[in-house]
Amino acid sequence: MIKLNLKILIKKDNQRKEVKKIMVQTESPILHLNPDKLKEETKMKKIDGIRVKINCNRAILHIKGFNYVSLTSSINNEPNLPYLKITNCNDSLQLTNLQIKRLDIENSNLRIIKSFINELNLGISNTFTSTNEELKQKQLKDLTTSIKDSRVKEFRVFIPQQQIEIRKSQLGRLVIEYEVSNLNEIKILQNSIITRFTLSSIINQLIIDNATISHLEFHKQCKIKEFKAQKYSIYNSYNCLPHTIVSKSIDSWKLVMDSAKARDNSSLHALAGFEYMKAKRRKLDTFRYKVFYWLMELICGYGYKPFNTLVTGVIIWANFGLIFCFLTINTEAGLSLPPIQAEGPLKNIYILGYSLYFSVITFTTTGYGDIIPIGPLARSLASIETVLGAILLSIFIFALTGRFGGFR
Repeated sequence: MIKLNLKILIKKDNQRKEVKKIMVQTESPILHLNPDKLKEETKMKKIDGIRVKINCNRAILHIKGFNYVSLTSSINNEPNLPYLKITNCNDSLQLTNLQIKRLDIENSNLRIIKSFINELNLGISNTFTSTNEELKQKQLKDLTTSIKDSRVKEFRVFIPQQQIEIRKSQLGRLVIEYEVSNLNEIKILQNSIITRFTLSSIINQLIIDNATISHLEFHKQCKIKEFKAQKYSIYNSYNCLPHTIVSKSIDSWKLVMDSAKARDNSSLHALAGFEYMKAKRRKLDTFRYKVFYWLMELICGYGYKPFNTLVTGVIIWANFGLIFCFLTINTEAGLSLPPIQAEGPLKNIYILGYSLYFSVITFTTTGYGDIIPIGPLARSLASIETVLGAILLSIFIFALTGRFGGFR
């Protein structure tokens, strides 16, 4: 048995007014409501919308063709509806304090407040009927969905939307299906929790603010033009590649890093980690921190490019070797070398070889003692090279760990 208290609304001077109250009652568990049916019962010529209070359980409802629909429960009663379908609600559709096993919305704006829904589908029938491009563009322009203070176990989107907004709600699963060609904006806000979030379409803007997502999955064809996030937690990210998010930021590179860990892809993890640290450097305000970060980028790629450390080491070794050679040839200070049985340019080549040899044993802190620096300048340079060698060796080990061990 179905028992509904209806308030009939008309639109006058761009405002909706209640003009009549009726009760709809039927012994059947299934009820179809549309403006034509209510016009016959009420003898009214025009009906813009309805406000409905549901006083029953186990009702199957199909509401179609109203510009405005508001469904709510009666006082101290939370109806349990096995199935509710609403079609072509052009202006506004609001569901408050309802329990619904399955909810199908077709070409309607939707607002859900303080309700529990087991399965929610937006535009599922569009997957079985061909829609032209004009209709798709109209849907993208007009349709919005808002969920607030509610729980939804499974939420699937099959048609384009202007905006999907989730506030203070818990979702077991949110899926943007392959059929959605474009979606303008998704907002996950105010302590909302989503266990599994799957994205498959082109999305202009994804905003996550003070929300938690356990599993965030991107399909290959998914592309997000702008990603904004703050005070958020995403525990697991899958298949987020460098081209998935067009406008790069710290948060987007963090998602790529997490995805690389899940895929056990060390190369992608190193690339994302390097870009993440570069983005972080650009946001620094203090000059000395910027200089430090820039040096780390140059020397070791923030730990993700150990080859850079080797190149830096070779440059330091060669330059100090040349300096020691110059000092030995042109000054009384320099290096104390073994006797050289040669003259002219050949002697200078021998001195260069000894200088490079001394530079490498000093840089690696080996220090055999067969060649020693003479004078304060040479000794200072040798001390500096020793310190640089010890520091660079530590950085090299750190870079190897970051490159090949940090993603595990």
